[in-house]
Amino acid sequence: MFTDRLLHLRQRHRLGRRVLVLILLFSALLALLATAVQLFVDYRRDVQAIRTRMDQVESSYVRGLEHSLWTFDADQVNTQLEGILKLPDLRFLEITTPAGERYTAGALPGGAPGIERTLILRHGAETLGTLRITASLEGSFGRLRARALVIALNEIVQAFFFSIFILLVLHRVVTQPLGTMADYARRMDLDHLNEPLRLTRPRPRSGEQDELDDVVRAINDMRESLLAGLEARMRAEGEIRSLNAALERRVMERTQELKVTNDSLVVAKESADEASRAKSRFLASMSHELRTPLNAILLYCELLRGEEKFQDDPALLVDLGHIRNSGKHLLSLINNILDMAKIESGKMTLDLHPEDLPTLMQELVDTMRPLAQGNQNRLDLDLDPAAGLLDTDGTKLRQILLNFLGNACKFTRGGVITLGLRLEEEDGVPGLRFWVRDTGIGMSGPQADTIFTEFAQADASTARKFGGTGLGLAISHRFSQLMGGRIWVETEEAKGSCFHLRLPLAPPAPVPD
Repeated sequence: MFTDRLLHLRQRHRLGRRVLVLILLFSALLALLATAVQLFVDYRRDVQAIRTRMDQVESSYVRGLEHSLWTFDADQVNTQLEGILKLPDLRFLEITTPAGERYTAGALPGGAPGIERTLILRHGAETLGTLRITASLEGSFGRLRARALVIALNEIVQAFFFSIFILLVLHRVVTQPLGTMADYARRMDLDHLNEPLRLTRPRPRSGEQDELDDVVRAINDMRESLLAGLEARMRAEGEIRSLNAALERRVMERTQELKVTNDSLVVAKESADEASRAKSRFLASMSHELRTPLNAILLYCELLRGEEKFQDDPALLVDLGHIRNSGKHLLSLINNILDMAKIESGKMTLDLHPEDLPTLMQELVDTMRPLAQGNQNRLDLDLDPAAGLLDTDGTKLRQILLNFLGNACKFTRGGVITLGLRLEEEDGVPGLRFWVRDTGIGMSGPQADTIFTEFAQADASTARKFGGTGLGLAISHRFSQLMGGRIWVETEEAKGSCFHLRLPLAPPAPVPD
């Protein structure tokens, strides 16, 4: 019955088993320590007993040995040595005289350690010899081994029964309540949350609560907290379901509203597209209608300037020059508007053909040099020697670079303007970079962010002072994209600007309509 009880405890209560092992190990360690201390004390007692016997030999037998040596009675010396050898633990006696005579009794101990003492034998002032006494510890060690076995068995038995007692007490007081709490925790679910945890165990008469009571109270508090949280969650889920239903109704209403709005937007987009197409047709028609009389005005103006009868009237020539310049400016605006209308309608195409870049660049410099000199500017050309032919739309390339040069000449006074070209790679792709750098008024960061937008200029004061519609750079930007490239600007206020155009060496693939 007792064995079955221990087996049940071993299988069910792993904590108790570990405690039992620890108690056994600790008890065994204490038993070993106690045994070692007891054996050490016994060893010291045996060694002291041997030394006491040696003192007894010195006090009781030395005078008789001295007398026998003085009378040269060898038989008596041997008899006395044999008598001394009967004392416990003494194993070997040896007398050595100055003349070299030796008297021995017993035999030297073998492997066991021993204790030796040497005594001087005298008769008056004369030395008769030396007595060497050798005691063996073998008997002491045998007695110690026997005592060690008895002490160890006694300590182990005591430790075993003490451990069993502690285990039973621990099971009753600790592990059994812990097992009850573990069983309660395993079956604690929604169906058992209303059942509090209660422990059935012996209590002290004082009624004082211990740590297990604290654990039980904490578990019950957790159970109540879970119940409260569960109730709150159920209420929240009910509110969420109500909100979801309201949200679904709202989504359906908003979906219907968005459908109506989307249908309205589709109609509005179609109207806007039709208006945009009508605007493009109108701009194209009006541009054509305006360009015809303007070209006639410019032609008649040139004819009048060439008449001999007007050569002697400088004031009239100046007026004719104003008419010509205003007509050209108006024609340029009309061309820009027409280009923008073509771009927005998607009808702008590229006219690709081989273009000799050095010749094109020199022509641009020659064309813009009078305008640059009008504001006391110097116009330079920085050309890459490797530049040659490029299959591109020469007209649009000229228009972009003329726009860059025109702006540089307009916003620079008494400075330097440079038109440059380099063969460069960008992200491993070869291409051409054109640039126009000036030392003019420059721009701030916010101004540079808007200059490529239609009808946008740096600011109102610039428009009033220098004129312009804000279409040139926007058209150049659209042209660069159409040609498979891009433009950008690097500028610093009061120090100048540098406009860049990058084009690929290969012409862009045509975009389907």
